[in-house]
Amino acid sequence: RRNGEVRRYTENFLSLRKITIAAARAILEGKDREKRFSQCEEEILIWLESLKLYSPNLHAALMKEAHILIDHYKSLLTGEGDLYPDLIKNVYKTREEYTSFLRGLTNAEDAVNEVLKEKLGNTEALRKRLSAERLQLEKLREKAADIIF
Repeated sequence: RRNGEVRRYTENFLSLRKITIAAARAILEGKDREKRFSQCEEEILIWLESLKLYSPNLHAALMKEAHILIDHYKSLLTGEGDLYPDLIKNVYKTREEYTSFLRGLTNAEDAVNEVLKEKLGNTEALRKRLSAERLQLEKLREKAADIIF
């Protein structure tokens, strides 16, 4: 059961990132930014509907997170370096700049989680799951920052 939960979380976590990296790449290739954001908005809506999770508030919260991720991926895709640590270091320059980006991203993710709790019911089990996921992300991001900087 745990493996199924991990797989489902990973798939959902990566879905938004796949949508946003494709949008970042398209914008860098010269696609109209506003049209690409609209397409991204539609892709997120379809994704949420496929999960039976659509709500205007969740969609809006995910769009805020998507904007942060698109800007991040655009920076990485145009940054110097071949490896992820090099790209991060060259784009963000200092640990402080990188952690500032991560704080903004984490705030957006927390806003999504708050809307999810409203949508799914603010149960103890859901709060524990979201808290565990957030803690895991914090640890991974802190470890990455330690390695990079």
